[in-house]
Amino acid sequence: MPFVWILLLSLCLLPGCASSPKRPKEAATTAAKKSKTATQKKLPAMPQLAPANPLAGRIALVNPTLRYVVVDFSLGRRPIAGQPLNVYRQGQKIGEIRISSQAQENNFAADLVAGEARTGDEVREE
Repeated sequence: MPFVWILLLSLCLLPGCASSPKRPKEAATTAAKKSKTATQKKLPAMPQLAPANPLAGRIALVNPTLRYVVVDFSLGRRPIAGQPLNVYRQGQKIGEIRISSQAQENNFAADLVAGEARTGDEVREE
């Protein structure tokens, strides 16, 4: 008779043991998902990159009555006609220009759209 009880008890416990390995897998997958989201949240923001050859020039001539300037782009890229650019003095934006179609070598004429400009001011994109 004790043999029958041992057999019945073991039959009741075996199905419970067969299903227990599934739970650690589920726990492992949820832990892996949590760790993935945790590492994704810790990633730093992407740094902003500046162009290798920026569009920059200097004011060579100013005509305040006709509101146009001549810009020298001898050290960098050349602008295209109609391109808006900003005028800076000591790091502060002081005006805006629009490049015209008239150019000679590295010198480009531009209309003074807003603000002011003096000889030697820096011209660059935003």
